Amino acid sequence: MVSPENRAEVFDMLDANNMKHYVHLPDVAKAVEQHEADLSRWRQTRKSLVPFETYPTYDEVDAYMERIARENPSYVTLVNVGESFEGRAIKYLKISTSNFSNSSKPIYLMDATMHAREWVTTPVTLYTIHRLVEDLKAEDFDLLENIDWIIMPIVNPDGYVYTHTDERLWRGTRSYYPTVSTTCYGVDANRNFDINFNTLGVSSNPCALNYPGHEPFSEPETRYVRDILLKYIDRIQIYMNIHSHGNYVLYGYGNTTLPSNAVQLHHVGAAMGAKIDALKLPEAGYYRVGNSHLVLYGSSGSAQDYGQAVGVPFSYTLELPGYGYGFLVPPEFIEQINAETWQGIAVTARLSYLYYRARNERTYSVHGVQLRHRLDQIVLYNLQTDLNVDLWGHGAPEIRDAFIMLSPENRMEVLDILDSNGMKHYLHIADVAKSLKKHEADLSSWHHGRQNLEPYETYARHAEINAYMERIAIQYPNIAKLVTIGESFEGRDVKYLKISTSNFANTSKPIYFMDATMHAREWITTPTTLYSIHRLVEDLREEDKDLLEDVDWIILPVVNPDGYEFSHTENRLWRGTRSVNETTNELTNTSCVGVDPNRNFDVNFNTLGVSSNPCSQIYPGHEPFSEVETRYVRDILLEHIDRIQIYMDIHSYGSYVLYGLDNATLPANAVHQHHVGAAMGANIDTAKLPNADFYAVGNSNLMLYGTSGAASDYAHVVGVPMSYTLELPDYEYGFDMPPQYIEQVNMETWKGIAITGRLAALYYNARVRS
Repeated sequence: MVSPENRAEVFDMLDANNMKHYVHLPDVAKAVEQHEADLSRWRQTRKSLVPFETYPTYDEVDAYMERIARENPSYVTLVNVGESFEGRAIKYLKISTSNFSNSSKPIYLMDATMHAREWVTTPVTLYTIHRLVEDLKAEDFDLLENIDWIIMPIVNPDGYVYTHTDERLWRGTRSYYPTVSTTCYGVDANRNFDINFNTLGVSSNPCALNYPGHEPFSEPETRYVRDILLKYIDRIQIYMNIHSHGNYVLYGYGNTTLPSNAVQLHHVGAAMGAKIDALKLPEAGYYRVGNSHLVLYGSSGSAQDYGQAVGVPFSYTLELPGYGYGFLVPPEFIEQINAETWQGIAVTARLSYLYYRARNERTYSVHGVQLRHRLDQIVLYNLQTDLNVDLWGHGAPEIRDAFIMLSPENRMEVLDILDSNGMKHYLHIADVAKSLKKHEADLSSWHHGRQNLEPYETYARHAEINAYMERIAIQYPNIAKLVTIGESFEGRDVKYLKISTSNFANTSKPIYFMDATMHAREWITTPTTLYSIHRLVEDLREEDKDLLEDVDWIILPVVNPDGYEFSHTENRLWRGTRSVNETTNELTNTSCVGVDPNRNFDVNFNTLGVSSNPCSQIYPGHEPFSEVETRYVRDILLEHIDRIQIYMDIHSYGSYVLYGLDNATLPANAVHQHHVGAAMGANIDTAKLPNADFYAVGNSNLMLYGTSGAASDYAHVVGVPMSYTLELPDYEYGFDMPPQYIEQVNMETWKGIAITGRLAALYYNARVRS
């Protein structure tokens, strides 16, 4: 809007900068007169208009809020926060099913008419009150049950009244400070907050529309907004400062500095814009979403920026549409603006609730992720390394979903990344801690009423496993020998059984080396090794005698006893070893414990699928074989390298038979490895449960993603012809598989082990003969 005094100068400046311009309203006074006539006619032709259906006066807004509070005392409270400069009461409504006593609920703060002439903003707040209180629809119950609301329809009542009585296009407050100016009134309330005050997008002229005031919070009106923000700062999750016009959802900061959660801010803002756009009129512009400075221009002292700066996670300026009428939107459009804006408010409320839960609840959750192609796997791979995402189940494109455990700290960022990549995801386990308690209860119930359970029938402790192997060695000295290879980092014995009819003296027999529980939390892997011992020694059936006559066996049930015991006593989901490296901790200023043993072997060490963060689940250690436990596996491999035909490193979960190399380099005997692996998967599949996945077989990198330092890769590189990572099933329980499934997993996995044992003998004989 250009005055007669500055019109020529302004046009000259636009021309000098080659900026095209045109007349939009030739006479603003006539437009205002028309607007007033429209409003008068609107009121006359409609009886019993409620305030959100028109442009209400200050008194009408006040009366509406009083009625709402009076008629709904159980969950609506009217608060008189104080008086304006001219002595008008400034009021807001608190809407809550718990009278704001439930701190698990976030607060949604919205206000309007901070700029007096922006009349269309007030009905939006009143309509929000109406939808939450008078017309709460079934699909919106969650908005009241999960969220508390603070709604202030008129921040600037003096300016608002002045626009009704004297000057329709008045913008500021109506304060008067004669020491500053004896002729000019008011301040731009949205430049008066104490954030980068008086530095950008303001004028030092007290008569200017964007004069910020002589000091921050010079205006009582902005102080009231400040006080609400600070009083509830621990719970206000979203602040919506509603303005007009322009079709914008804007966030800070006004000096182009982006908040640390800019991605999340944009996510919520974009959701709001999209919801509104779905209902907009054809002549309305689409909403634009972004940083207020980068989308528009720089400003300082704004309410939006102040809310963000003092700790509101999601602080916005919402600019409603003008339909070409500017601030003089005809009342016929009010219903449309209310309806479409409500949809935007509803979606931001729901998202704010999700973000608030993630911010405040210390719950870990597991999410399923649908994989479409290789690129989706790479996204998960990057999340694992960059954001310390705990990958539970690898998944396979168009075959099975991946599963990831997310922490309160990384949950929303990870889900945002999945959304931005078009990757569908769903909540699989809402609360991991509750799931673990259920797992513990299942295990306790399993033991109750069952006498003399063997270690392969349950999730046995490390001492019970060692005692079982000791008993086997004592009772069957002709075929079983117990070897204590050494102690773990914390001093536990690491033991394995050698099973042989010839005490390993017959070099014409291949060796089958299997181990388990390299990753501590993968409890289901240990019973399968113990069951293999049972089937080879205690329960050797006629059809399996060849497995003992033709093959020698090395079985190491618990590679990582320290982590395994820690997962039983302290942290069920612990994955790594329990070593402490004081030098690493000092250099990284951490006190983190342990290493991923399946990244600690000396093959392409620390190059792929690892993290340099010593606190990460996939930290490979400061050097290859830093862990005493992985050195023991190495030593067994090297001691018997001439005869080990097959190495089976048993993990969970995923129903995979994987072979190297993990950097996507296929071994020279890849066809043979695939043959044996496919036979294993097929034999297991013949006995699997109907709800279990079929086994997938292939190169670990091509099937999943790249890693380095893996045990199976190391074994193959040093000379084991057939080296595998076997990922057992989970039946959708993850690492918390109920013990009722142990017998099934043992039985079906034994079929896979048996066929690979027989094929190992055939391949070994062919190799020896050659």
